[in-house]
Amino acid sequence: MYFRMPREFGGALLPLPVDEGSKEFAWQYDACLAKLRKRQVDANPPEPPKPRPKLARFPDGSIGRAIELYRASNAFKDLKPSTQHLYIGRLDKMKEQIGADPLREVDRDAAERFAELIYDESGSAQMSDLYVTLLGNIWKCVRKDEQFGIRKLPNPTIEIERKHRESDNQPHLRWPDELNDRFDDTAPANLVLARQVLHFTVQRGGDAVRMKWTDYDGKGVKVWPEKTTKKGRVVEPNYHLLPRVLIRALDAAKKTATSDHILVNVHGNRWATRRSLAQSIKAHLVKIGARKPKQKKGYTAHGLRHTGASEAAELPGASLKGIQSLTGHKSDRQPLWYIEQADQKKVNAAMVAAWSDELDRKEAEREKRRRAQRKALLKVVR
Repeated sequence: MYFRMPREFGGALLPLPVDEGSKEFAWQYDACLAKLRKRQVDANPPEPPKPRPKLARFPDGSIGRAIELYRASNAFKDLKPSTQHLYIGRLDKMKEQIGADPLREVDRDAAERFAELIYDESGSAQMSDLYVTLLGNIWKCVRKDEQFGIRKLPNPTIEIERKHRESDNQPHLRWPDELNDRFDDTAPANLVLARQVLHFTVQRGGDAVRMKWTDYDGKGVKVWPEKTTKKGRVVEPNYHLLPRVLIRALDAAKKTATSDHILVNVHGNRWATRRSLAQSIKAHLVKIGARKPKQKKGYTAHGLRHTGASEAAELPGASLKGIQSLTGHKSDRQPLWYIEQADQKKVNAAMVAAWSDELDRKEAEREKRRRAQRKALLKVVR
């Protein structure tokens, strides 16, 4: 069995395992496809992105000028790089839409109108709330600057009701056992290990891709949680004991490991980002028919974290602190959601069982009355 490269790339024959249904075949075939895609990209490199046009300097006292000061402030610089990247595009959009308006004239009504405009354009309550948050951050940052004249004015965003509530937040879908088995039976070895690590460590993808073999001691793993650690703060890692099924998988993978990192891509190198890992898992889910290519909701890599937490919440004696010790959540909201879902499942099972017993009792009584009636009828006939 061979994988033939197109003639424009030399027409080389790359050997493949004979068994087309084996994991080794799927792994080697995916590697050949990746090599072909790389050569295609090298032959036809994408055009470099066009530089953003420079925005005109805004006058003193304007919202645009306030945004510039916020971007240069320590409050903005102390944010994590990923948060800064998210904010920058939104701040530029604010400059384009309302940058020339005086900040002093932004009252609660004006802030709500802007939030409604964003909601109408994006259709996202979360995006609308993000702009309200940014406007509040900007206001607090330049409040004492005399050019804006807002020192004695109230922050217009304080009393604005957010469109996106915590109750609207639905976690990623939990993977059923059948999907876990089908994924492990068809995916290459590196993705199978990634699924097991995400599932049984109950960690976020960004933390999982940074795990090294030196963090694993045969019983547990050290985790430096990026999301809940303040930027620039040096902290001791969280130590998580691991279930035996994952310990066996890690011990087996460690014998043939070629990288310092536990999770690697098809080429044996560490994943560049959590998104790269998530996209590869998504691609395989599409390949086995577990989700559609452009499906917005469905089974995801992050759903494995919810799968592990949900399974732990259903264990006897599961508690809020126990779930938090696994997931690393600082707030109670999400761990409480896992516990409530598990409790609801247990209560539902108990109620259905009791209902079934009651229905069986009533059916037995009806059958008893029918026998009595038939017996009485036979006496009359005789």
